[in-house]
Amino acid sequence: MGQFERMENTSHAIRRRRPSQRRDGASSRAAILDAAGRVFARKGFAEATLREICALAKVNSAAVNYHFGGKEELYDEVLVEAHRQILRLEVISGIVASDLPPQEKLGALFGVIGKAAACAEDLWGVGVLARELTFPSPMLPEALVAEIQPKAALVRALVASLAGVPGDSPVAAQALQMVIAPCLTLLLFSAKMRSVLPGAVRPDEADFRQNMLAYALGGLQALKERHAGLCPGQTGGPEKHAG
Repeated sequence: MGQFERMENTSHAIRRRRPSQRRDGASSRAAILDAAGRVFARKGFAEATLREICALAKVNSAAVNYHFGGKEELYDEVLVEAHRQILRLEVISGIVASDLPPQEKLGALFGVIGKAAACAEDLWGVGVLARELTFPSPMLPEALVAEIQPKAALVRALVASLAGVPGDSPVAAQALQMVIAPCLTLLLFSAKMRSVLPGAVRPDEADFRQNMLAYALGGLQALKERHAGLCPGQTGGPEKHAG
């Protein structure tokens, strides 16, 4: 075999190995992310160690540094993935872009949240976010903000249309808060509520979703009526006319 043929064979072998190497790299990164999510959910950022994460992921510390850069950067990525476990941007986009009436779009979103809440104990993302809400980081990671903002914008536009207010108004922001708050409660405390509240049901049941939707729509309708009754520049209740 000539030198050129040996070089060609070596080149082909390298090319054949590269896809496998890329897959191995992706697999290692995914394993680290999953292990870190489980450890951070159980112990929080301060108590979690890279040693434990690496042992669970079956990698060495060099792999963490290679894929993420360090513990803080890894935690930032875990927060982003935690949010995606619960609600992905493409899911929200698909619902909002659908031909469903606005009320049913909101009901579909509640359905997605309800399913996540029903299996919250199996999602390390819920545990990570619960710890972050309880012991928040000094500053939200930019990657997490970038993950949340487009989702929030889509849901804000939807609830603004239901409340009859401009999407960029302060009232729309408040309406979004009022819709999100019970969703967070379900995600974080659904199992505990069912254990202590007689009659409480799983949040993925259709009847519960319809009741939650009716509750939210009632509030948005009241907000719409209140906003319609305000005079320009008025911040209180509807204008009272002298008798």
